[in-house]
Amino acid sequence: MPSRIRTGDRVTPLRAGALLAAALFALCACSSSEGASSLNLTSGTPRAVVDGQRADAQGVQAGEGEGELLVGPGGCFALDGDDGPPALLVFPEATQVLTDGWPGLAIADEQYLVGNDVLFSGGYRKLDAAEREAVSACQPQGEAFFVQVPAEK
Repeated sequence: MPSRIRTGDRVTPLRAGALLAAALFALCACSSSEGASSLNLTSGTPRAVVDGQRADAQGVQAGEGEGELLVGPGGCFALDGDDGPPALLVFPEATQVLTDGWPGLAIADEQYLVGNDVLFSGGYRKLDAAEREAVSACQPQGEAFFVQVPAEK
């Protein structure tokens, strides 16, 4: 049975399909990827920022990040290089945070412990507004380093 909506002095019949289509259109418009972030924080402390969609670290210049692995602002993993503030590290989704014993990370069967010098493949780029909001607990400053695959050292 069609629903009816009163518009002015006349009654317009609407079918359930039209209502469903309008609802789906509104849902799609609201769930657009624009303004959304694929970055998430792991639970516990220390925390890793992981990228659930960009396993290939799209949008970054290919390069290497080298320095001391540390727990930076907000309890998030960061890379302390030679110049500037520590860079927030963004890891592939398959990264595991090591909490038994000395804190660190496991990526692709390699372990990286806090306080050790590390070398990561990937690249630096600025976070967009949605990404900064998603990881605001880490107090991101400047560019973040998006880790691709552990580099040979």
